[in-house]
Amino acid sequence: MKDKKYSELLVISNIKKTILYFDNILINFPKKDYILKNKIELILYDLLEEIYMANYLYSNERINKLFICLTKIKMLDFYINICFKKKIISYKKFINLCSILNNIVKLIYGFINYEKSK
Repeated sequence: MKDKKYSELLVISNIKKTILYFDNILINFPKKDYILKNKIELILYDLLEEIYMANYLYSNERINKLFICLTKIKMLDFYINICFKKKIISYKKFINLCSILNNIVKLIYGFINYEKSK
């Protein structure tokens, strides 16, 4: 049980750090790409909300909620890719963001595997 709580807290803290990291990047977004900026912000805060909700659900519902989180991360990855192709973010930031999202995905899959093993 201790491992589960640690994993939950680690996922939540990583998502919070990601939001703060993105906030610094989104400040410099061009005004013409405000829709993209808004989509990224919305998905980040939705992702945090979904993870918090997953913590209070029963096993099957929790797994479904975690798969929703993975879908949101895939969309976020798509938007980051667009930002890179439009040269809104640098290659270094692109790699950093992909690495951060990859770590969150691994944590969520660990959380899902734990729930399935119960």
